[in-house]
Amino acid sequence: MRRLAKEAGRVAGVAALLLLAGDARTVQAFGTPTYIIYVDGPNGGTIETSGGAPTLPDGACGMRLTNANVLAWYWAEGEVFPTGELNVENNGWMPPANQLLWLIEFTGPFGGDCDGEYVFHTPATPDSEPPPGAIALVVQFVEPDDVEFLTGNFHVWEPPEPPEPEEPPDPDDICEEVPEFCEIPDSLVENPCYLDIWGELCDDAEDLGALGFGVARIVEPPILGLSALAGTPADDPILRRALDRVATAAEFDPQIKKARKSLVARANTRLRSREAQHWLARAGVAADLGARDLQQCRADLELALRSSTSPLGRERAANLAPSRRAKAACDAAAATLQDAHVASTRFTIGLRRER
Repeated sequence: MRRLAKEAGRVAGVAALLLLAGDARTVQAFGTPTYIIYVDGPNGGTIETSGGAPTLPDGACGMRLTNANVLAWYWAEGEVFPTGELNVENNGWMPPANQLLWLIEFTGPFGGDCDGEYVFHTPATPDSEPPPGAIALVVQFVEPDDVEFLTGNFHVWEPPEPPEPEEPPDPDDICEEVPEFCEIPDSLVENPCYLDIWGELCDDAEDLGALGFGVARIVEPPILGLSALAGTPADDPILRRALDRVATAAEFDPQIKKARKSLVARANTRLRSREAQHWLARAGVAADLGARDLQQCRADLELALRSSTSPLGRERAANLAPSRRAKAACDAAAATLQDAHVASTRFTIGLRRER
């Protein structure tokens, strides 16, 4: 990275961050189900999915998730794509783990047969309408199978009988079947970061990507070892080691936020292509969610550690519940911060469309 190479202090910081990750294995991208639910702008009435999140079926107009399934959420501001968290009361608030409730449910004009108004039940929408200035609701959750799709009047949507399967046609063009394959630049000569006009933007994107990659390596699931938890006092050393690593990773949160803010500020008024805007938004959303996941991961690990050492918490099943929640949040942090790295790289590729 050119700018990091010029600034010795930042080089040392990123190098130390990568060394903390242990060996040279690459990050395992598990993918964390995520929705970006647009309520304004040119994408209003559409839902973008990633990380294996199921798409809204034809005939469904909304969905419902409990707080037991939601990892992180917030209302985002912006004009075309999300550019940051909206400043409204209770935005992103999560109830205690033992307080089970429908945290998020909504319906609206999201399908061909859905022509109703937006109705959102979240802690930040007391009047059931999207907050003023909101462009999208961002939701990250645990298990794709736990999403409940709704009709326009908040009844559970029932899928129709599937039609008889048809033989798939033979693919004619790889660019039609796998569009991303044909978006990859033919050579490094086409990399827009070699053009002086995009130098600062590319530096910002590389900074965010490097930090996302490095922090993801610190909390990489195999390194934390949370899959080995058994709900017994023998978990204590595993939980303590994981908590130490997560605390180290959390120290980089201000740097990630600074890099994300700088990237959005430089790019917000300069981009014309939807591709570059899209990947800029995806990088920002991933950075936001990664920070929330990391915070939740740390809190859940602390709760799991207290549970395993408490004289009243000796039952294996009771101890495993907070430990599993901690593992889900920590795994999501690693995957989502890696997504920030990938999206920032795709953003620099998307700058080619700006020429």
